[in-house]
Amino acid sequence: MNTVITAQVSSADGAPLAQGEVSVHMQRGARLVRCGSGQVKAGRLRATVDGELGPVWGLRIDGRAVLAWPLRQGDGELELQPLQLLADALALPAVHALRGQVWGLPQALAASAPAAAERADPLVRPRLMPVAMSDLVSDAATQIHLGATSNTGLVLGTANIKLSGLASKVGDVLSMQFPSTTEELAATTAITSLDLSFTPSGTTTAAPPPPPPMPTVPPVVGYTRELALRKLAAAQYTAQVRLAATASSQDAGRVLRQLPAAGQPLSAGQAVLLFVAQSAQPEPIE
Repeated sequence: MNTVITAQVSSADGAPLAQGEVSVHMQRGARLVRCGSGQVKAGRLRATVDGELGPVWGLRIDGRAVLAWPLRQGDGELELQPLQLLADALALPAVHALRGQVWGLPQALAASAPAAAERADPLVRPRLMPVAMSDLVSDAATQIHLGATSNTGLVLGTANIKLSGLASKVGDVLSMQFPSTTEELAATTAITSLDLSFTPSGTTTAAPPPPPPMPTVPPVVGYTRELALRKLAAAQYTAQVRLAATASSQDAGRVLRQLPAAGQPLSAGQAVLLFVAQSAQPEPIE
């Protein structure tokens, strides 16, 4: 089943993007392959992916990488949070970004990107604005769901995510800020960690393997006493021998009956009772 990606897209000046060519890229092994395409018309992006999206994918508009966050997914459609294109590239290590340059962000992040007049280097690292805890949990859950429903043939179980940043509060909303450079991270002492655990719906925990079957008693009826004892020992059983009278000299020394019977389950190390034939002595004639 194909996946349709939709989003609202604004140009760098905030107006709806008039038009643009869209390509969707997905990582397969060590390669980044193109898996879908589409267009932007009058600020509305629509792209079709051949099959389902894998856990690692990215968008390009007119050949330039943009970062996108899922907003909602269902019935073969993935809607992204509104996107804002940038006048200058940002240096971000996105998997689909050529030379590490990103030219678009979700609007919530784009608003915090430094203005062009404030920097000399055309490639800058953005100082991200606080992100609400509820949005972090929702976005993480959406990404986990995308990974769990991909057609890679793998089954995703419980996923544990640890986020470290600066706890903050915007109005009444508990949020978290993330240092954008290693220098900022090194200068920060009040790091807060948020541990998230997700179990994707529709996934099942593999049942434990069944216990090994109990061994069964080998057949030894008709064997000589010595051969029966060796066969039981090879099967890791002991033996108890009882003598039973027989009128046939041909049966003398052979096993007439065994308990448990052949094929019955019995734990290794247990004893098997053998009834071994013994010739009956004829009564003397007076």
